[in-house]
Amino acid sequence: MTKTLYEWAGEGEAFERLIDAFYDRVEADQLLSPLFGGSVGEEHRDHVVAWWSEVFGGPARYTEELGGYERMVAKHRGLGITSEQRFRFASLMSLAADDAGLPDDPEFRSALVAYLEWGTRLALHNSEPGAEVAPHAPVPRWGWGEAPPQLEQSGLSYQRIPPDYRFPYGHTHKEQEEVFVVVGGNGRMKLDGEIVAVEKWDVVRVPPGTWRGYEAGPQGLEILVFGAPNLGGNPREDVEGQRDWWAD
Repeated sequence: MTKTLYEWAGEGEAFERLIDAFYDRVEADQLLSPLFGGSVGEEHRDHVVAWWSEVFGGPARYTEELGGYERMVAKHRGLGITSEQRFRFASLMSLAADDAGLPDDPEFRSALVAYLEWGTRLALHNSEPGAEVAPHAPVPRWGWGEAPPQLEQSGLSYQRIPPDYRFPYGHTHKEQEEVFVVVGGNGRMKLDGEIVAVEKWDVVRVPPGTWRGYEAGPQGLEILVFGAPNLGGNPREDVEGQRDWWAD
């Protein structure tokens, strides 16, 4: 059975090193340190370790002891995070992964960066004055996405499509269902012969046997793709792709 990202990283001690390395960088960073009052205490660090551990497949301590999703959202409300701060946060966390000696294989790092992009963009949105925020949700559980070790497990991937760009391949699955969640921008999807417009927070469920393709609108398109079920040792046998499937 494929390890979780939490197990692959080295479990609790690895995430403690990661978060300590990250906040050590934050405290020395003029752009981010004001968000934390210039320093980050042990309690804050411990709580963030609990969040990251749970998200990446470890113990559910943040949900069971620390207030879960609702508390994390409350921590970001009204902060007024800027786009520059969001980008710096993601960049410093990636550097902290090196500082902490986390695995540097492409599969793990792509999952890490995908979560950073998704999570920081949600935090940016949630911090805006008057932002519409989902009041209740579970703590997310992040997976390997499109490229787990040995391709043994389906999961979740993050994709960003540039403005006014059509992804060149269409594809279909024999067994696997996919769910597309739009987390930024807008665009269109083609499902067999039907074309539908999609905007932020739209969810499109695509059953097995349906061809699908997508294109970004003028704002670009950011999507999360959830795939299920587990397809065993040969998941590529389940998929069929075709270049320029959506041509008009």
